[in-house]
Amino acid sequence: MLLFSLPALVSYNTTSQLEVIKSSGTLRVATRNTPASYFNEKEGPAGFEYELALAFAEELGVALELQVPDTIPGLFRAIRQRDAHLIAASVNTSEAREQLYDFSTPYASSISTVIYRVRQGVTPPESIEEMIGSNILILKGSVQAEQLNRLKEYHPLLSWTETNELTSTDILDKVFAEEVDFAIVDSTVFDSQSSFYPGLGKAFML
Repeated sequence: MLLFSLPALVSYNTTSQLEVIKSSGTLRVATRNTPASYFNEKEGPAGFEYELALAFAEELGVALELQVPDTIPGLFRAIRQRDAHLIAASVNTSEAREQLYDFSTPYASSISTVIYRVRQGVTPPESIEEMIGSNILILKGSVQAEQLNRLKEYHPLLSWTETNELTSTDILDKVFAEEVDFAIVDSTVFDSQSSFYPGLGKAFML
């Protein structure tokens, strides 16, 4: 079981970029359109990560400009290509990511969790071995993809599908509708959405 932290902000920039941000008058932040990060209400933009980014921009005395890539890899590409200064999108840390990016102090912890459709008389899996041959769905470019690739070294028959076209909640929808057998998502994602999915449960944590 691996515990991941959720940093408030992720940066690919040096400290000198702070002066660039102040002189330009704009903080460019990459985020995703998800319930935990950023979404639009009738009153305007909302979301926990959005509020964090807005507060940071106000602290710096600059305007906030959002970049909203469709995928997780798109978030990191935005800061590598200097289209954004920071990521604020509930991304997890990992050893591979920490070699390339600077993470802020985490505000929460998350564990990759296997989600299944609760059925009477059906016992959920208790290990990755029991999931071999099943239809597993995860987000492309996610920490879960890194974990499964490492596990595949010990379980060569393990397979899964990665998607760039869905959000974490879309993946939960797929499990709920029994279109896939399992999803692997951040525990914080499922915990925040579990009330909308009374037919889903946690099998085990990676």
